[in-house]
Amino acid sequence: MPAKTRTPGRLNIINRDSYPLFQKSPVLEYPVKHRIKSVHVDPIDHDAEYKKLKDMGRKVDIRTADIFVNGNQKPDDGIFSPYFGSDTTQDRPIYSCECQRLSGAAHIGEVCKHCGKKVVPVIDGDLRNRMYIDIAPYHILTYHGWNAMCKALKPKVMQDIITSVKRICVSGEIVDDGKPTIMSLYEDYEEKYEPLTKLPKKYAFMSKIPVYSARLRPLMVFGVSMTMLESNKRYLSIEKNREAMATAPIFMTSRKTEIQRSLNQIQQDWNAIMEQVENQVDHKAGVYRKSLASGRIDYTSRMVISLGIDLMPHEVDIPYQTMMVLYEEKIANYLSKSENIPISKAIALVQENAMERNEKFVNIINQMLKSKEGVWALINRNPTISESSILLVRVRKVHKDGTDWTMHLPPDILSLLAADDHQTKVRLAG
Repeated sequence: MPAKTRTPGRLNIINRDSYPLFQKSPVLEYPVKHRIKSVHVDPIDHDAEYKKLKDMGRKVDIRTADIFVNGNQKPDDGIFSPYFGSDTTQDRPIYSCECQRLSGAAHIGEVCKHCGKKVVPVIDGDLRNRMYIDIAPYHILTYHGWNAMCKALKPKVMQDIITSVKRICVSGEIVDDGKPTIMSLYEDYEEKYEPLTKLPKKYAFMSKIPVYSARLRPLMVFGVSMTMLESNKRYLSIEKNREAMATAPIFMTSRKTEIQRSLNQIQQDWNAIMEQVENQVDHKAGVYRKSLASGRIDYTSRMVISLGIDLMPHEVDIPYQTMMVLYEEKIANYLSKSENIPISKAIALVQENAMERNEKFVNIINQMLKSKEGVWALINRNPTISESSILLVRVRKVHKDGTDWTMHLPPDILSLLAADDHQTKVRLAG
């Protein structure tokens, strides 16, 4: 029987159409995910920044409702306006399909296989819109201004300034107790304080208090009970004191103490808001650590360290289980070639023997470790405070004791990692 003609370079299956398994898979296009490469921080001139927003038509003063300023209507809901974010934790995600099974900016443009709708922005609020509470013609210290003044006059002195109010004598005049006020700090700043702080006045004070997105401080947090976030209470307090000052003419002596008291409270509220923002972005539970520098990363393992007195400065010993998981692909590839078995079967065998020590795999690991290339890894001590917190080391061996889950480090590098405590945890990246 004559051989059938074959098309060079491809497999001919006569009854291909009868078997869906052999059908070509559809080519899926995924949007490119933009990753943060670097972060650059510049000081902000608040008044200049909001002047730009005004020129762009994106300036909104949220101190009161139902008032028009420069042709722009203030939002009716004030600091809780959905104009620049969601006001509740129960709202629909900013980016989602109709059934909300696909959500997040990473899925923009994708079509949900359940509802057939694209992932698009579904909240009108624009997180780029910035709002403020205008307290002009008065000023308070910015975050940078407060910190600079605390260094110049000491924190205790600054706290005393914003918690004390001038007395009024019988004749109706304000008694000078020698303490400055927020207003006098502003008036005398360039002459007395700027030489101490080295911070320009435009960065040290502001008359427009930024209000960050309601998406980050929802009106209500739903849980066991509904609660209002502390930052919202502080913003409401600023609005209340701003309105009190709006009805107090600055030239009236009898009202100066009231204005001072209101400014003191506004400064305290702003400081408290900044402290809450710091807590949200700083420390281990903060946004940066949580989103950028924490969590499990592929091909990494986090272990408690212990001392390996016979290790060279560039060597480490790790658990058998860690080696089997982190270097699964290399071990499976070695097993597949040495025993001439499919790679899928080799991977299955590696996974089956990952937790219980198997001498066959120990021998494979030893062959890998003794090869010319060896097995190298990065070890990282968090937080990464210096270049020496990340070191390139070679894996010498796996522990004989299957219950030893620590990573043995040589004493030479402990000080580089600031690891003088045996309970210190270090991350290993294969």
